[in-house]
Amino acid sequence: MKKCLILVCIALICILLCSCRVYVYEEDVGRYYLYENGEKTNTWIEFKRNKTGWKDSDGNSGHLNNGNDDGQIVLYGPMDKKTGEYVSVYIGYLDRGTFFFRKPEDVKDGVYFCRNYYSDKSKEENKDSGYCALRKVVYSTTLPGNVSIRDVYALIRNCYAFKGYRPFDINGREEYKTENNVLIMTYWVKDCDETKELDSLILNNTPETSFLIKNGEKIVLTANDYVKMIDTYALYQIYPPKLKFYGNSSISEKIEALYDKDPSAVLKLYVFDEYVCDVSVSRKGNVYQTDAFEVGGTDVGLLAKDVLLTQMGIRMQLQDDD
Repeated sequence: MKKCLILVCIALICILLCSCRVYVYEEDVGRYYLYENGEKTNTWIEFKRNKTGWKDSDGNSGHLNNGNDDGQIVLYGPMDKKTGEYVSVYIGYLDRGTFFFRKPEDVKDGVYFCRNYYSDKSKEENKDSGYCALRKVVYSTTLPGNVSIRDVYALIRNCYAFKGYRPFDINGREEYKTENNVLIMTYWVKDCDETKELDSLILNNTPETSFLIKNGEKIVLTANDYVKMIDTYALYQIYPPKLKFYGNSSISEKIEALYDKDPSAVLKLYVFDEYVCDVSVSRKGNVYQTDAFEVGGTDVGLLAKDVLLTQMGIRMQLQDDD
């Protein structure tokens, strides 16, 4: 009996240890190469078939660890005998045939740099593994007491990530702190015109204009009519991400007034002034409501940020933009 209990305990411990390990997805296994002038070189990094280990053409090897909840991974090498800690060799992301990463030593005069390596699965037409500078962006906001810091931090991170500019955590962990009830969040993003434009868009909390349901030119419903009725689960679970919107009786009067005047009304959804889809309306008894519908695309992060920060009563400020 004792032997049986010992074996059960060992099995449970093994399960717990395995559940804590970090794995790359099967489709991410394989070699990623450095490209120069559009040509593959002999410099590479490989994610092993066991999906927990890695090695590179410089002779480094080791194991993976989580960097954050956004899929960032830290690649560790051997343990430093002096400190007793594993040395991080790469920090980055695996995304559809691209390994987007930085190395701790890739810094000069306070500027951090990142690179891309590509596998044969990458569909990138112009493969370029040249160094690209990272830029620090710091946002701040007064934080209501009932709001999760991690939720706010993730919303802003998603605005960059869904546009294809996943932020780095320079030290391998998320950077945020609170000072006198003010939340200060730091992101390191690719230094380019596109991310600078995103900086300004993140400050514009305008759900009353970013999301519109119209009948012709007339606005019928805005995101403010839906702020309590959107499903954000897919933002963190599905790629490409989608937001699902639900209608209920709170918008019934607006729709009823419309159909009383125009029984043939057709509702069309626009996100950031671009047509997305028609929105159907159903009637149950005397109650009108829009049927559930989904919104996707690269702007979904900005849309979610506009709607949810409004719901939380938060406005963002740009504190630092290097």
